[in-house]
Order: sequence, then C-alpha cells, then structure tokens
Amino acid sequence: MNLSLLNPRQKEAVEIIKGPILILAGAGSGKTRTLIFKVAYLIEKGINPHHILAITFTNKAALQLKERLKRILNQEKISLGFCGTFHSFGAKILRENQKTVKDQFLRNKNFVIFDEDDSLNLVKKVLKELDLSFHQFPPELVMRQINFAKIHLIDEEEFKNSAQRFFDQKIATIYEKYENFLKTNNAFDFEDLILKPVQIFLKNPYLLEKYQEKFKYLLVDEYQDINYSQYTLIKLLAQKYRNLCVVGDDQQAIYSFRFADFKNLLNFEKDFPEAKVIFLEENYRSTQKILDAANVLISHNSYQKQKFLWSKKNEGPKPKVVFLANEEDEANFISKKILAYLEKGVLKKEIAIFFRISALSRAIENALILHQIPYQLVGGLKFFQRKEVKDILSYLRLILNPEDKIALERVVNFPPRGIGKKTLKKILEKDQEAFSQNQVKEFFDFLQRGQNFLKNHKLTEVIDFIIKESGYKNFLLKSGPEGQRRLEN
Repeated sequence: MNLSLLNPRQKEAVEIIKGPILILAGAGSGKTRTLIFKVAYLIEKGINPHHILAITFTNKAALQLKERLKRILNQEKISLGFCGTFHSFGAKILRENQKTVKDQFLRNKNFVIFDEDDSLNLVKKVLKELDLSFHQFPPELVMRQINFAKIHLIDEEEFKNSAQRFFDQKIATIYEKYENFLKTNNAFDFEDLILKPVQIFLKNPYLLEKYQEKFKYLLVDEYQDINYSQYTLIKLLAQKYRNLCVVGDDQQAIYSFRFADFKNLLNFEKDFPEAKVIFLEENYRSTQKILDAANVLISHNSYQKQKFLWSKKNEGPKPKVVFLANEEDEANFISKKILAYLEKGVLKKEIAIFFRISALSRAIENALILHQIPYQLVGGLKFFQRKEVKDILSYLRLILNPEDKIALERVVNFPPRGIGKKTLKKILEKDQEAFSQNQVKEFFDFLQRGQNFLKNHKLTEVIDFIIKESGYKNFLLKSGPEGQRRLEN
C-alpha cells in the first residue's frame, strides 16, 4: 500500500491504529480517500477484517469503499465485518437476533420493513380508526412526531407517560396504535432499525458484549449528519475497545430537518477525552479564490471547529453573487447565461443546472422552454417509489409475510379483481364469508402458489412469477406504450 499518495495530515490519520480519532475533514479534502486507506492500513497491519465495522451515509458510498479497498490492497475479495449504512446495519442486528426480536418486540423472523410511504399510510389508517381529523392532525406532522420520538429513543409507553398537553396525549394514542399495527403486520418502520437494536443492547448486555467483541474497530463517515439514536448505537459499540474513528465536518451539516445534530461531532472529545483530532484542510476541488469566500462566510458560525481551507490552485475567476427578485427572474437569468455560453461555443452537454428541491424545477423548465433551450431532467421520481415497483415489492412482502396488511391493502385489487372495500374489510377481519368469493379465493390461491414457488426458485424468477401470475403483465400490456414502459421498470 502506497502511503505516499496521501498528504501529511491524511497519512497521520491513517497510521493511528488504537484509540478514538476525530478527523475533521473540510470540503474537498480527500476524506473518502483517507477513510479507505485507513481501513486498508488496519488490514495490512494484521487486524482481522471481520473485526472492522465501517458505517457510510449511503449504500453507494459503501460500494465505492469496498471496490477501492480491493484495488488498494490488490485483492479480489475483501470481507469486512460490516460495511454499509446505519439502517442496513440495524436491520442486520435484528435479523441475527430473531429470538430476541420475537420475545422483545413480538415479530417473527420474516418481518418486513416499512418505508416512508408505508409508514405514512399506516398513520392515515390509524387517524381514520380513531376518527381524528387530518386537518387537526396532519399525517405528515404526526409521522414526524413519531419519528422524532423514536430517534430520541422514546418508545410509545414512555411517550404516553410524559404527555401533558392535549395534542401530545392524542399523539401518544396514535403512536401506541401505530406500534400495535406494526406488530400485527409483523413489521418495523425505518426508525425502528436503530431504536430496536439500541433497546436490544440496553436490555441484553451479553448481546452488546458479543457485538463489541465482533467489531473492535469502528469507522463512521459523515459523523456530522448522525442523529441521537445513531450516536447512541455507535457509542455503545465503541465503549469497550474505544477504537472509534469518525470523519466529518460541522461546516457541512445539512440534515437537521431529519433530526441530525452536528453537535454530536463537536462533543466527540467530551465523549472520548483521549481522542486524537486531525484537521484535513487542503482542498483538492476548488481554487483559492472560491475557498477565501467560503472561509469568510463560514467564519460567522457560532458553533464550529474552526478550519482554514486552502488550495494549491490559485488561478480561476472570483465567485460572483447575483441578487434576483424572484424565482422567475432567477430562471430567466440562468437561461440567458446558458445562451451566452452556447454563443461562445460551449457544448450543451457541458452545461448543468443544480437546484436543491424538485419544486424549483418548474420555473427553470418554463424559462428553458421559453428560450427554446433543450434540456433533460435528471432525477425526478425515485425508481423504488414508482407505483409498479412498489406494487411488485408489496406482492413479494405479502408472499413472505401473509400478515402484512399494508401490502395486502395495496395489491389485493390491483390489477383490478372486483374486490371492493367491504370485501377487503371482511378479509382484514378474517371473516370467512369473504374467502368464499371466487375472486378472493383466486387471489389467495395465487399467494399460496407464490409461497411454494419461493421455496425452490431464485428471487428474479419469483418476481417474474408474480408479474405474470398476478395478472400485472397482461394489465400493463393492455395499457399501451406507457404500460410497456412500466413493465420494463
């Protein structure tokens, strides 16, 4: 492994093996490279890869870490103890401790994980059952309250005991019923993937010690973006051997709306007084003129670990700040700027417009059309949020876990089978009258065949079986070109 590829500060961070380390990595300072080299260095120095836990912010980052690690060590396969996101790690703990999950949380081994849409739909269902107004209790707000509680390790019982105001008492009732629905659906929601492992470790110290022995070296990326439950999980795992390396930058904290708290990073030295702190301040991405402007702006932050970013790139124009009245003026300014670039011979494919939220695209798209500038919108609806994909996933969930009522409600009548709301209600109540109807019998016969098919076939074959045997394929083929595109998805 060639450490000469690192600058002196990066090399210093990589070569520390024992004890807690806080790497404060400024924007564009090569933090990913440092993290990957650090994992490689641990392995090269004889640390068993299975004792290494690497937490990344996204699955893509985890994949990148694994691939680059193989290249650095010149090995075809590297198996770390774990490399992935907090939530996938939490799911792994729950899957590995099925008996504890069954006894402590009343879910069996085939539990499913509700995504944000599933959880929100469940909240709406609870509100309807409690006869509460969506106007007085907006489902999104209720969901946020429940998420906030779970992220701060407050279960439904504790929430109920601490509720004083009328609104909080109602939320407590909703939260309790929401949790009961999750249990009857044999499901966990997204925030449970951190909350439940923490609860397992707090209630079962022998299991905590088992994982502390398994993961003696912990590395966490984007530490400024972790929330309280994630912080607690890592602190529990690291408290025995204290070989915790975190990489982050309080100046890049942008996820407070998801309850991330950059003060977890600022408090690292209080949690680990013996920690070594290393600053990565050389920026490889920007010119010094851009960094000068950034340094001045960020210096006004009240709470921060002060850094001074610098670069060897001194050339380049000064950044420009443009004041515009509204989003239409902004969109017109962008369009005229693009036209000026095109007149200078810049290729269209070399021009990109970035915006923070999808709602901003409307004004920009209108202006581009007005100025006759062709464009391609990148992103849009996430693939796994597409109706057809979520439908097939719901079928899969239902075959795996017949108690999943949310999945059942989603697909029982799609493609249309003539199963109405009254019949669905009877199905959910397990009223045998409903199961005597032909269309209901056919649906549940299909699910039974799916369960049998699942035992002896690959996942891709099961998906093909569902698409064809559920009638979904024929339904889409009859829907014209749009149906064909959805079938390809």
